[in-house]
Amino acid sequence: MNATFGRRGTGARLARLVLAVFGGLALLVALSGPSGAGAGGDRRIEVDYSIEYVLLEGYPQADMPVLIEVYRNATAAPNSGVRIGSFEGTTSPDAGAGNILEVNHLGGGQFPAGDCWQGPSTPNIQPGDKVQATLLDAAGERTSQVDYTFVRDLTYTDNGGSISGRALGVEENGQFDLTRPISVGDPEAGGAFIDARRVLASLPGGRVDAEITPDADGNFTADLPGTGGEVSVQFVSPNADGEGDESTVAGPTNAAGGEEPLVGCPPLAEYEILSVTPEIVNSAFVAGEDPFLVSGVSFDAESVSVSVDDANNPATPAVTAAATRQPGSGAQTWEASLANAGIEALDDGSLTVRATYTIPGQTDPLTSTKTVVKDAQTPAVPGTPDLADGSDLGFLSGDDVTSDATPTFTGTAETGSRVEILVDGEVKGSATATGGSYSVTTSTLAPGDALSVTARASDAANNVSEASAALTIRLDTTPPNVSANPPGGTYIGDQSVSLSADETSRIHFTRNGTTPTVNSPLYTTPIQLTGNTTIRYLGVDVAGNSSEVGTEAYVIRANTAPTITSFRPALGSSTADRTPLIAATVRDAQSDLAKSNIRLFVDGARKTNFSYNRTTDRMTYTSTNLTPGRHTVRIVATDPQGLATSRTWRFNVR
Repeated sequence: MNATFGRRGTGARLARLVLAVFGGLALLVALSGPSGAGAGGDRRIEVDYSIEYVLLEGYPQADMPVLIEVYRNATAAPNSGVRIGSFEGTTSPDAGAGNILEVNHLGGGQFPAGDCWQGPSTPNIQPGDKVQATLLDAAGERTSQVDYTFVRDLTYTDNGGSISGRALGVEENGQFDLTRPISVGDPEAGGAFIDARRVLASLPGGRVDAEITPDADGNFTADLPGTGGEVSVQFVSPNADGEGDESTVAGPTNAAGGEEPLVGCPPLAEYEILSVTPEIVNSAFVAGEDPFLVSGVSFDAESVSVSVDDANNPATPAVTAAATRQPGSGAQTWEASLANAGIEALDDGSLTVRATYTIPGQTDPLTSTKTVVKDAQTPAVPGTPDLADGSDLGFLSGDDVTSDATPTFTGTAETGSRVEILVDGEVKGSATATGGSYSVTTSTLAPGDALSVTARASDAANNVSEASAALTIRLDTTPPNVSANPPGGTYIGDQSVSLSADETSRIHFTRNGTTPTVNSPLYTTPIQLTGNTTIRYLGVDVAGNSSEVGTEAYVIRANTAPTITSFRPALGSSTADRTPLIAATVRDAQSDLAKSNIRLFVDGARKTNFSYNRTTDRMTYTSTNLTPGRHTVRIVATDPQGLATSRTWRFNVR
């Protein structure tokens, strides 16, 4: 194809998937993405029907494995239809080169200049087939990221000064109809369009373009000035998901791969095993029912048969099957399915997969081989996980209670096996066992009172052991709350301070204002204070969670007894009033006294109907009719700390 045309930068219209086809009367294919396929906005697939070549470009990263498959009688749904062939490749290691993967690209000419690279032969791609590209994960398994295209019947002829051809093939509602003509619309409004271009040095600007509108039958003719040069035809249609466009590009009308003849390129492989599934036969495959699949390419083979055998021949007979070829002659793809039970009977070790090709006119058949491995022995069950000492936090050793959200577990396992730690059935970490033991640090775990921790082992063949016995742990990441009673403040007289936590904890404290640690004194009994003191404390629960450091400052003042002064009637005085007012000032320097702190006695009899003004500290009592003579008054005042003062005075009534 003309590099300047095939990647000429049509902006968003070419952002999703671009497809190229080369040849004098070239058959082109268009690209689209199935619902949920996860196709990237910049990914492109080019399929050249004339030389059966596939180019992937703009894939997410370099060195990415991709499975390319061709399906016949397919719908848009992934993996639908009859698979007539497949091949795998890996995107280029140079991300700057666009992560390109080329399959069976002969090269030469302008694109790519002088390339003679060859990959496996592709299946016999025909109009209406679906070419599907699936990204594989690191284990070689399919991912959900799938791109596909249906092969459209788009042909053209360069008439010199004009171009004519036909455009058929429409995808609608997941179905592809190869008989329906392609319709075009207004490109500015996002409609589909077909564009033709001639690149020729003698033309103004070196090229000329023309828009093509097919008629109701899909036929088209358009002026395209000039004779010779490179002619390309491109069909573009926006994808339904809005991420990009379907695009079909036709290449030059001369030799496939560019203007220059293909000189010095080695011939393509005509008889080859391309794919064996699975490449490692493990216990999971043996226990299942999936067949053993072998596929490859051949040329004009009359028949292809496949056998699989172990090294213990003839004690265990080989497993054989006839391959299905497509098409019957010419460049063929083939696939054979061998029964699972036969593969199960073969010994562990190397298995030889042999394809035998019967060629018309040849007495001796041709063969090709591929070696795979059978390992159906599962590794031993690992030992029960044990919470490593460094993760068994808290002040009780070996209680399997921790605050470490990424704990480490240890145990015994076969050397070289891959050990996975499962927490409540979910894999949370893995490591390779060495020296007969494993040590696995998990990803972050969610707290729980009874987490079930098990271990299982797998080997290089992905044989997986049963799970070990379970270890139950408690993961607590909530620190305790610690409080002091009474809280800090100003107090009269000695104080007794208690520290407590809202869960089982050890409390460490200091009484000199320094920051406490787990090495500070351990709280066991109330702390006695006789002077100003700052207590700081730290709680550590059984899981090893530490509380915030609390601080309480206490001011301790000395206590003095209340004072009783300003007696009325005055001490030793005489009055003619038979109902004199008895009063005194009762005050405490450290506290605010109340009536309940005062007792009044008159002539030995306790009086309770007196008044006490807490603002003025004045106690007053109006006596009843006193008899003439000497009378005695006694007041007892007791502060909140229990310190009491008693005063007595006498007066006379005339």
